[in-house]
Amino acid sequence: RRLKLGDDHPDTLTSIGNLGSLCFNEGKYEEAEELFRECVEKRRVKLGEHHPDTLTSINNLSICLEAQGEVKLTALDPLRARAGKDTSNIMPGG
Repeated sequence: RRLKLGDDHPDTLTSIGNLGSLCFNEGKYEEAEELFRECVEKRRVKLGEHHPDTLTSINNLSICLEAQGEVKLTALDPLRARAGKDTSNIMPGG
C-alpha cells in the first residue's frame, strides 16, 4: 500500500495500525510500538488531533506502552488524556 497509495494515505495508515495490532497480539511489543507511533504521527498530520482514527491510534499506542511495563507507564497519561478514554480494558485493533 505504501508504494501504491503513499505513506500517509488513510488506507496505508489503517494497514500500519493493523500490522501493529498483529505484532502486539504476538507479543512483539517493540515492533508494535514503532508501528503505532508511526500511525499516530502520520494520522495527526493527515487527519488531525481529534479525528476518531487518530484517537484510536493513540489508544492503541497507550495500551502497547502499558503492556511493556512500568518504564513505559510515564508516557501513558498524556496519551490517555488526548484519547479521552479509559484504555485499561481495551485491546488494540486497527
